[in-house]
Amino acid sequence: MKITKFTTILIIVLVVFVLSACVNNAPTQPQPTSSGLVEPTLLESSTPTNPVETQVIEESKNIFIHLDNSVLFFPDQTALPQLSFAMMEMGFDVLSTNELPGSDKHFSFALLFDPSQETLSHFQSDNIERFLIVQENLDVTVERPSTVFEISPADRLFIAGYLSAMISNDWRVGGLLPPISYQNTNADKVFQNGVVFLCGRCAPTFGPIVKFPMTALLSNPEDNESTLQAYGEISTNKINTLYIPSSYLFDDLVILFKQSGVTIVSDAISGVDQSDWIDYAIVDNLSNLIMEAISKTDQQEELVTIPVEYSVFASSRELSPGKSNFIANMIQTLQAGFISPYQIPIE
Repeated sequence: MKITKFTTILIIVLVVFVLSACVNNAPTQPQPTSSGLVEPTLLESSTPTNPVETQVIEESKNIFIHLDNSVLFFPDQTALPQLSFAMMEMGFDVLSTNELPGSDKHFSFALLFDPSQETLSHFQSDNIERFLIVQENLDVTVERPSTVFEISPADRLFIAGYLSAMISNDWRVGGLLPPISYQNTNADKVFQNGVVFLCGRCAPTFGPIVKFPMTALLSNPEDNESTLQAYGEISTNKINTLYIPSSYLFDDLVILFKQSGVTIVSDAISGVDQSDWIDYAIVDNLSNLIMEAISKTDQQEELVTIPVEYSVFASSRELSPGKSNFIANMIQTLQAGFISPYQIPIE
């Protein structure tokens, strides 16, 4: 077949048309719309960050100690400062004073000694969480949560007299007592009752023959001269066992006792200077009970009553097992109320 010039031109035009159509029909890239845009995310830092600790503010723990009447229950002058120091080691702020605190002060505990109704009424507000009351008999109205430590300070002197008679030679017992009274009974009378409860008439075999115990009244712990004079009043009777409160002891007096062969009975707790001077001490567990009370965080009972117990501490001279059991039984009977330290029946 002969291809004419016209045919050739026609073929070229058709090819160009086809190619043009292919170009126009090529797939185009979709253009993102404003609604389909995705914001690129920032890369996180590779440096680790430390977590921020949330500071927990702990509620302050405060204890108020009203020193009024405290000497009746803590005759050892070192005992209460040691108790305060132990409280501070537990994290408490301790305020000790003879004055009552202001109504704007908040305390976790208030330690009171034989408080009057007026003293308790001073605290009848929400700024005291719990009372700690040291008292022989709870004869006041308490309207706040309280722990009452029942203690008879007269029992200490009665036990001291009983122990002194037990360990003395020929009943030669002496006592130097402060001018205080318990339930209208003088301290020296309570001590004498303890001696008489054991030995009755307490008459020695050898002279000078006098009726024991011999007692004399003290002045104040700072007046050493008066303390020496008080001892001089009874020393001529050849005293070999003597009771004296630890707050009245001082170096020269202790040296005099030791040179005279006098056995010292007192009240100082162990671990202090006075305890090294003393042969026997009548001690109690009051401080330990108070520490246990403030360590409890879940006290639910409104009123808790805890009896305070006495015991004999032998510093330099141990009691025999028989004497230890004998006096332990007497203390148990005394604190159970079957013996009165204020009056001994005479048959």
